[in-house]
Amino acid sequence: MVPMDPVRISSPERLGELAELVRPVSLANEQVLPLLPGLENILPNGSLQRGYTLSVQGGPGANSLALALAAGASQAGSWVAVVGIPSLGVASAAELGVVLERLIFIAPPPAALWPTVAAALIDAFDVVLAGWPEVSGHMARRLGMRTRDRKAVLIPVATGARSPWNEAADVRLTVSGSRWEGLGAGHGRLSARRLVVETSGRRSAMPYQSTLWLPDGNGRVRLEQLPDNVRPIEQVMEPAQSGTAEERAFVPGAERIGPFPVALQSG
Repeated sequence: MVPMDPVRISSPERLGELAELVRPVSLANEQVLPLLPGLENILPNGSLQRGYTLSVQGGPGANSLALALAAGASQAGSWVAVVGIPSLGVASAAELGVVLERLIFIAPPPAALWPTVAAALIDAFDVVLAGWPEVSGHMARRLGMRTRDRKAVLIPVATGARSPWNEAADVRLTVSGSRWEGLGAGHGRLSARRLVVETSGRRSAMPYQSTLWLPDGNGRVRLEQLPDNVRPIEQVMEPAQSGTAEERAFVPGAERIGPFPVALQSG
């Protein structure tokens, strides 16, 4: 079945009408929104937390990463809005699993209307992807506060590593490496892309790096490895254990990074 086309809005005046359309299906009672399998490890809590601003920045692959972060929520019934990112393609959104029937593209508004449009989208949508390169630090913080109040998820997308959204972001995801695979010596086709993603920000206990296939050779999102200096607790626990179940579950020095408890390796 061919998916329906996304809705495209070229006039800011239609945003009020649009808000009434999407609000009834919002998953506002949930504190977290679903993620595609394979993405949990790049976020500190292993989930897409309502009220968070997630800054996605870096080189090639940043747009795909932002879309992939929104895909799980859209599959669960959330509406996703995209504003000011003309390079973001419908075909890529569909390939990454975004439900096009619940995807809205908003034309970049005039500079004077950006704050109004961004605030209206945060009020109405569960997930908002925004490409506003000229936003001031003050306005980014204000929109971050509004995102927390409305329990939406704001995903600003920027090229380079010095995004103006960094101050307001709860989590920063920086694409520091991108490589396509599949081409041979003059033959073949691009079939898989390997991304190196650095996670940092005030909601991250420590900066760490993950490697993703986005997509892999089967068109799926897949984690290649755990963050650097991190391994699952099961690998560091002693084979012979004693004490209560609660005591055995505690491992000194353990942290929770991504969806599972881990222990930091030294050296």
